[in-house]
Amino acid sequence: SSTQQAPDQNTIEVLEMARLLIWVAEFAATNEATDLIVNTSYSLSARDLKTEFNLVAEMRDINDHRRGFHFSQLSESINAIRKLLNSPDWLSGHELHEISAMFHLSSDVCSFLDEEEANFPSIHFLCDTLDSLSEEQELLKAKIAEDGELRDTASPELGRLRKSLLSAERRLRKELDKVESDWRKKGVLGDTGLSWRDGRPVLPVNSGARGRVTGLVVDQSQSGQTLFIEPIASLEIRGNINKCRIDLHQEEVRILKMISERLRNKSKAIADNQEILINIDRICAKALWSREANARRPLISDNMQLIIKNGRHPLLERNTKV
Repeated sequence: SSTQQAPDQNTIEVLEMARLLIWVAEFAATNEATDLIVNTSYSLSARDLKTEFNLVAEMRDINDHRRGFHFSQLSESINAIRKLLNSPDWLSGHELHEISAMFHLSSDVCSFLDEEEANFPSIHFLCDTLDSLSEEQELLKAKIAEDGELRDTASPELGRLRKSLLSAERRLRKELDKVESDWRKKGVLGDTGLSWRDGRPVLPVNSGARGRVTGLVVDQSQSGQTLFIEPIASLEIRGNINKCRIDLHQEEVRILKMISERLRNKSKAIADNQEILINIDRICAKALWSREANARRPLISDNMQLIIKNGRHPLLERNTKV
């Protein structure tokens, strides 16, 4: 066997490996896997080559005959995971939902490999330290809905406040409808009906009828003939609504901080999982490319002998297809 571990640069350039790797990288789901492929390190170590070929062959078998893994889930979660690991800030519900996609992928890979260890030993060994993060996944599933919003059941107080807010908003709508009907019967309204200005519900009142209604003047028309008045009856209800919204926001932030802190307690496992999954994405890209290029696994010689039978450079094949 040879002690040479890497091909010379001239060989790499003649084989147009840079172009070839860019093609392979097109099959990666994450930018991180793309970078690993494009900036790959070359080796002529028989051990390294056999290990890599085993991984790619097993992944191709998984893709072709078993199932595929959705690495787009990993791509969607990377920015949120970066914030979780590198920033003290709490994460929004949408960011936590993105992270849950990575947890789901981790669990999916772990479950598959637990059942198929004998059939895919190289991939299983690569994922030996992959954590299913089942508890964290269940936490996010229980707290975060599919749209990235906190579930009503995320805490008893959150559910209570949301019900109170909904009830107050319905009460306000009902009260405004009643006032609009009363003022219309009095003949004090302008041509239009209820509208909102600066977050306040207002009714258009003829300026000459100002003394016949009770409320707060919010605005007036350019001609001055119409006043936009918020009925006095809505002021108290809106005050309750605003207070409820403040309390609701504080409770949402409290829950999001709690979840973010729980996840940060698993920072190492999350970071390790991300690194492993990015590496699997890299291998999967090679497997997908090998199918596209109709490539076959080469035999590795122990004496550095190179024999090519009916071979053709993949880039030539691609140019022919185009």
